[in-house]
Amino acid sequence: MLLTKAAVAIIIYIRIFSLLVKLYLLSHLLNCFPHDVLSGTRMDLGECLKVHDLAIRTDYEIASKEQDFFFELDAMDHLQSFIVDCDRRTEVSKKRLAETQEEISAEVAAKAECVHELNEEIGKLLAKVEQLGAEGNVEESQKVMDEVEKREAEKFIEILCKLPVSSSRNFESVKSVLHI
Repeated sequence: MLLTKAAVAIIIYIRIFSLLVKLYLLSHLLNCFPHDVLSGTRMDLGECLKVHDLAIRTDYEIASKEQDFFFELDAMDHLQSFIVDCDRRTEVSKKRLAETQEEISAEVAAKAECVHELNEEIGKLLAKVEQLGAEGNVEESQKVMDEVEKREAEKFIEILCKLPVSSSRNFESVKSVLHI
């Protein structure tokens, strides 16, 4: 059985296409390569294992002016898979961030409650210092004042050292809790 020129051309086209798909990246031939676009971002895809030859891209551009190879459709499928993968990664990151934020919020609320209790104790002790000072009991007043200083140190330690890792070194967050 003899094959027509068109059948031979189709067979050659299929062989070339399958070779291109295995070796080369069609989106690179079309100059829309996601690895380059996303490099240096959080979605960096790393190194691509397929061949990226500029000479082949140039040959493709010249050949595509004469004949349409319909590689755009395959490249579009390739890009769609990257988009789906990026969307999936984004959703996972959003969920992880939401969980982390909830944990930090609960932790900060517990620390704020502890600081509030220390503030109440300090307020009561300061009232006692004033009362003892008004009665002329200076030594007892000084002992209570030492206790106030201890409570202030506890409060500072509670605020600075026991805040969540994400905010423990943030001076602005410490200032806001201390009302400085």
